[in-house]
Amino acid sequence: YHLKYNPPPPDAELQHRADDQEEKVVQRLNDYEAITSALLPYYEQRGLLKQVDGVGELDEITARITEALGN
Repeated sequence: YHLKYNPPPPDAELQHRADDQEEKVVQRLNDYEAITSALLPYYEQRGLLKQVDGVGELDEITARITEALGN
């Protein structure tokens, strides 16, 4: 559920993770970025990195991914 965009039913009990706080989510995303960003040059040098614009309608994005993968 999402408290603002897709809230649970009124009679449902919603439980939160201990680390489900904005500061901790931001830190997890920063950690992920720091660790995985080192992989980009590795794949790019081997011609294995594909970048796809993820903005737009789902069917448009799917078509771009399919084209990038050569399927």
